Amino acid sequence: MADFVEIKTLVICYGLCCCTQLVAFLLQYRINKVGQGIQWWILGSGLMVFGFFMNVFRSVESLSGIVIFIYTASFLLCFLCIYIGLANLWKIKNCCGQCCL
Repeated sequence: MADFVEIKTLVICYGLCCCTQLVAFLLQYRINKVGQGIQWWILGSGLMVFGFFMNVFRSVESLSGIVIFIYTASFLLCFLCIYIGLANLWKIKNCCGQCCL
């Protein structure tokens, strides 16, 4: 059953879901600009979409090393931004100190 699903297909589907998530967060921000942490979620989603966009250039042999680094760094920063956004939403103090340990 799962023999016909490739990793590239799953990456494209997940990338499209992340683009949809970014659009949803942007629309939510337009409706409610005083939302706690929504700016961090938008930044995190933007970094995730940027990472998927950079993944297209992974097959270029001369750029593959730097593209893999940027791809990985964008995902790590994405989840850090989402964590900070959740900490702002729940009003957790010193959230950056906890995640940097």
